[in-house]
Amino acid sequence: MRLLVLCCIVTCSAQSTTITTTTAAPAAVYSEHQFKTEYEAAVSGKDAAAVKTINANIVGTVTPGSDKELHRWYHHVSEAVQANAQAIMDKGQATEAPTHPTAECLTLIDAAAKTPVADDWTKMYTVYSQVLGDTDTGLSAENKKARACINTLSGAEKELAIQAGLRAKLFDFWKKKADVAWEVGEAKDMLKVSAFVTGTLAANPPAAGQAGEEGKDTQPMYTQADAVLRGELMNDMVQRLNAQLPAPL
Repeated sequence: MRLLVLCCIVTCSAQSTTITTTTAAPAAVYSEHQFKTEYEAAVSGKDAAAVKTINANIVGTVTPGSDKELHRWYHHVSEAVQANAQAIMDKGQATEAPTHPTAECLTLIDAAAKTPVADDWTKMYTVYSQVLGDTDTGLSAENKKARACINTLSGAEKELAIQAGLRAKLFDFWKKKADVAWEVGEAKDMLKVSAFVTGTLAANPPAAGQAGEEGKDTQPMYTQADAVLRGELMNDMVQRLNAQLPAPL
């Protein structure tokens, strides 16, 4: 009996294999879409401190031990694209981390933004202007609460709440309208590209048949936008223009 048990122990030991676990390599990031996808996966469910660490890893000058692919892509793209990435990170920091100082303000801003019709630029911009204004006169109760909350913030946290809660929604509205005028997916020459931009930057919305009529829907938005928001809209047009330029030799 003892011999049988011993043989079993020796045999089983000889046949055993060592199981090792490997950590999957981070997904490669080569485009803004991939950055957004991988970033959102990285911050999902994280608390405020963890999200801030991830953001610092990405924008820092030293290659981090983690988040390497996000860091590499961020430091290889142009400043304009980095600005887009920063907006993605700002939004992630505000929405994924419920303990973040701007969380309550974002909730109140969202309630204020739903008061008017959400697909009407003029009404959306009115909320934007009222919440960032200096007076409570004419404001709804929701707008007053959102403005009061934003005024309790300072510096980067205040800008984060404004960007994620207000400007990002207006920019998304602009982008959808611009995509329609731009006829995304169709071939364009530089004349049509210039016509869209010319119409958008015109003093008055161009009517059908006029030069630059492609920009008739985006012109009112660009004209009404304040300096900061207008800069984001201009950056979007610049990127659209650059996409039509021939590849360098």
